[in-house]
Amino acid sequence: MVLLTVCMMISSCIATPQSPVIGELPKPEHVVERLELRRQALRSFFMQGAISVTMPDGSELYGDHVIWGVYPDRIRADVFGPFGQPVLRLVADGNRLSVLAFDENRIYMGRATRKNIGAFLGVALSPDEIYALLGGSAPMLENMLVTSLSAEEDAKALLVLSDSASKVMERIRFRIADYSVVKAQMSQQGDKTESYNCVYSDFSPLGPWFFPKNMETLGSDGRSLTLENDSVEYNKEFDSDIFETEMVEGVEIFWLQE
Repeated sequence: MVLLTVCMMISSCIATPQSPVIGELPKPEHVVERLELRRQALRSFFMQGAISVTMPDGSELYGDHVIWGVYPDRIRADVFGPFGQPVLRLVADGNRLSVLAFDENRIYMGRATRKNIGAFLGVALSPDEIYALLGGSAPMLENMLVTSLSAEEDAKALLVLSDSASKVMERIRFRIADYSVVKAQMSQQGDKTESYNCVYSDFSPLGPWFFPKNMETLGSDGRSLTLENDSVEYNKEFDSDIFETEMVEGVEIFWLQE
């Protein structure tokens, strides 16, 4: 199955970062607040560029991608192979998922559960979590508690969050000056690898915040994916038809059971 792993006008109610003095470690509650403000500031995105995938067996795939996202959980991603041939189209709109696999001449339809999404992306995430990661943020799961906050080299810090039972852990590495996330990881107790492991680079400003152009992620099954965007647009208006499932004549429909 083809792999795909795979938004800015700030409302008046959103505060500016109010960054600490360089070298000063902010308070944990301020870090959580600023990271959440930054995540919510991204209301939509459009990105296009190159995509490369390394499969668990070491084989590599290359192509191009075009991805739309609207806060909080609407995603459309189109992947193209050599000579611009369409390979895959994934649409996740809240609880609805459709994946058109051109090489299989089949469209998969069903609920946008973590299991169903994981079958195509290699990472079992919900649509809102995918939106956050594509937008350069950590999902910031609910009911997570601050475990630690520590300073690192190059004016960065590491925030560690966990649930009350310490079964789920999020690690967010960010730049102290502007709270830009440079690495986001989540692991679950008993898993041999992270649920996701994302590294961000090539940041550009958007209002008081900075967002990355490039993203590299490693899935729990060993698949890795890199997005190198030639262009990224934030907080633009999109036609809602973009997120409608296009029924293609002659294509088999397969209903996902999860």
